[in-house]
Amino acid sequence: MTIRAILFDIDGVLIDSVRANAQFYRDILGHFGFRGPTDAEMAEHNHLTMKGILQHFLGAEHQNRTEEAFAYGYSAPYDTNLWTMPPDAKTAIPELAKTYTLGLVSSRTHKGIENFTTYFGMQQHFAASVGFEDTQRHKPNPDPILKVLKMLNANAAETVYIGDAQSDVDAGHAAGVAVVIYGSAKTTGEDARITSLTEITATVSEIDNHHNGA
Repeated sequence: MTIRAILFDIDGVLIDSVRANAQFYRDILGHFGFRGPTDAEMAEHNHLTMKGILQHFLGAEHQNRTEEAFAYGYSAPYDTNLWTMPPDAKTAIPELAKTYTLGLVSSRTHKGIENFTTYFGMQQHFAASVGFEDTQRHKPNPDPILKVLKMLNANAAETVYIGDAQSDVDAGHAAGVAVVIYGSAKTTGEDARITSLTEITATVSEIDNHHNGA
């Protein structure tokens, strides 16, 4: 098999969104009189969906406010100026798109994914994206990855997913794709780990060689 498609998580891989997300949820929860996450708390829970984060910080006794807060979040302001992108992303992604079919698998809503691709001018590099609204079940369930594989007409055995959390490893392997972890998060079972997006090409080649018994 030869790797032909590369899927990316967004938060924690293509952008550092912790500060922006923390402020976003502080604004939403504060609107309803609840305490939002600190930056440190956000970093710990940044892999969750929007609804999952709201449920966590509302607490068990206020779960009945989740849908109200979630609906409000669709129109709440979001400061993309607080985002930072890995310095190598703006060059690595266009280069990868010349060789591989690229897709996005994120717990973000469609609006959040569009905010990312528009802000950094990346729309043309990704052939498909799957967000929160596209599946009923979310990572670590494999459904989001299976959905984008179908959209891309891609073979799982010829696909690599790049994430940053254990939920990415679990979802990827359940979908049958190889998983590369970006960064230093404590995870187990990944096929490879990278600390720079410029390492992707060499890492994918190593995965290819392993699959082909080289």
